[in-house]
Amino acid sequence: MNRSQAEVLIKKYIDGTATQDEKQLVEYYFHEFLKQSKVFPTERELQEDNLEVWDNLSAHIGILPSVAKRFVLWQKIASAAAVILVAGAGWLYFSIHRTDKPQRPGYSAVIRPGRNVAVLELANGKKINLSSKKTGVVIKAGDIAYNDGAALGDSAVADGKTNSGTLFTTVRTPKGGMYQVELSDGTKVWLNAASSLRFPSSFAGNLKRSVELEGEGYFEVSKDKNHPFQVRTSMQEVEVLGTHFNIDAYGEDATTKTTLLEGRVAVSPRINTATAPGKLSRTLLSPDQQSMLSAKGIVVNDVDSRDAIAWKEGYFLFNNEDLGSIMQRLSRWYDTKIIYEDESLKRETLYAKLSRYERIDKILKLMEKTEKVRFKVEGNTITISRKQ
Repeated sequence: MNRSQAEVLIKKYIDGTATQDEKQLVEYYFHEFLKQSKVFPTERELQEDNLEVWDNLSAHIGILPSVAKRFVLWQKIASAAAVILVAGAGWLYFSIHRTDKPQRPGYSAVIRPGRNVAVLELANGKKINLSSKKTGVVIKAGDIAYNDGAALGDSAVADGKTNSGTLFTTVRTPKGGMYQVELSDGTKVWLNAASSLRFPSSFAGNLKRSVELEGEGYFEVSKDKNHPFQVRTSMQEVEVLGTHFNIDAYGEDATTKTTLLEGRVAVSPRINTATAPGKLSRTLLSPDQQSMLSAKGIVVNDVDSRDAIAWKEGYFLFNNEDLGSIMQRLSRWYDTKIIYEDESLKRETLYAKLSRYERIDKILKLMEKTEKVRFKVEGNTITISRKQ
């Protein structure tokens, strides 16, 4: 298959005019390439290096058939901003370029999604801007390296304790950022936007493996029966032996949510509540349970725990969620300011599942289809009004 034939076939696939055999051929070659290739760029690398390709290609998502198999495949293709077609011993990297790019009134600015960005603060006060082309860092024996093995240079982290106590390191993500951290015990933490994780560079000599979280993080805790793992936020403590869970503890929110995916955790409030004034009360969670801690106490609900880590998997999930909460989440990821012309709009509710890697104007256009709201984007400010 030559380049011209490949381009025609891919265009038919995107336009929805390909025959069943042609669809299967594209999908077969794509999957074969993914299995054989060792150089296929990551989603993040393509997002950094091929933003124009992404913008052009993602515009086609809405016209594709909603057949489950094709939808799953297209998510992979669109998020990578490319279609790969293997032809004999070679392969073709093909991107779709639109010639028509009308500018819609009310969307005068392009606000792109967040990316891998964070700042590492060492115990000695030194700050290191972590690479946006990497996805995470690993703490090992007093050193920090990227999770692909690349070194950070002269960023050695002091190990153990000094006469003045334990030495701590902090990873902070800004609005519009996320990053992964692997701690010295092997525990993995994914930080969402506008979050921070403070941790000792080594847990050696400590009875508990204690870390402090602000914002939102997903934890996969390395098992150690003799040294429980503890996550402290401003409102609560979560203690585990080895498990997977998500904590949503942004300071501006009235509640702290802890969602358990695997294992078991104990949640204890660090604040006085109506149900436990002046003392700590432990609440045990089982998988697919979520605790909601507020000044009124702790409420436990049965949930689909996978919904809580939608952000980690690359999408927003709004399940009958109020607009105020939705826009707050979008604001953190896209680093925007939100203005409401009518405060009552915050109580409007929406259902949606959307890619976190779409430009925000595309997401806002979809939300406008509810006929409830209208958005105006100027610079990094989004003004929300009621649709007339």
